[in-house]
Amino acid sequence: MRGNGCFGFSYEQQDEIWVKWKKGDSLSDIGRALRKHPGSVHHLIVFNGGIAPSKRKRSKRIGQGSIPIKFQAKKNVEF
Repeated sequence: MRGNGCFGFSYEQQDEIWVKWKKGDSLSDIGRALRKHPGSVHHLIVFNGGIAPSKRKRSKRIGQGSIPIKFQAKKNVEF
């Protein structure tokens, strides 16, 4: 997972923040580990209400690269 997250943290850093927060580490300890100010860590945690957001995943209705039947072209069309 690469890319820019929000609040100045990458997605990997955000995952690490939530693991440390759930483990019971203080904001100062988390900030020190990530070389960020504890206030920015606090902002991320408060924004989500202190609860880690769930991971995004694709719906089970969407197949692995398959096209739903209703969108497939009809092959045996006679005029």
